[in-house]
Amino acid sequence: MAHEGVTVTAASSREGSSSAFLQRGGLSDAAGASFESVDVPGSYLALRNGGLVLAKVGKDERTAATFFLRS
Repeated sequence: MAHEGVTVTAASSREGSSSAFLQRGGLSDAAGASFESVDVPGSYLALRNGGLVLAKVGKDERTAATFFLRS
């Protein structure tokens, strides 16, 4: 992942992968949203150590994979 200003770009280094995500209900709060990888089912975008990572999320990490969207 890379960022330029306020834009984050997810780019895969594996040929044939899409860097696509499915928006799901929030893992820790139904008012939020979680983003599951299309290429790695069961893995979600999550905040860890100040960075955005793709990871399997344990029960105690669900808050880190729940995002609150505003328009």
